[in-house]
Amino acid sequence: MITAKEESVVYFLFKRVFRQLLYVLLWLLLGGIVFPMILSFMTGANYSLVEAIKNITLGPMLYIIVGCLALLSYSDFKILIQNGVSRHTYWKAR
Repeated sequence: MITAKEESVVYFLFKRVFRQLLYVLLWLLLGGIVFPMILSFMTGANYSLVEAIKNITLGPMLYIIVGCLALLSYSDFKILIQNGVSRHTYWKAR
């Protein structure tokens, strides 16, 4: 059974990770689709959106996403500890 405090911690962590994941995906889309589009318009090269989407490699991108999200756990821990959440509740909610 999950307590009310654990539920609020789970909600806080999920909301934060989801927001961070959206930021990372936005940057990956900008770097993989929009930036090459701008460069092709500047150089006059032929640009194909379908080819740009096909050329995006998901494996390395997923490693980057997981790595970015794994590095951000201490800030969540620090915020929750400062707001009165115990270590046990944090690790149980995680």
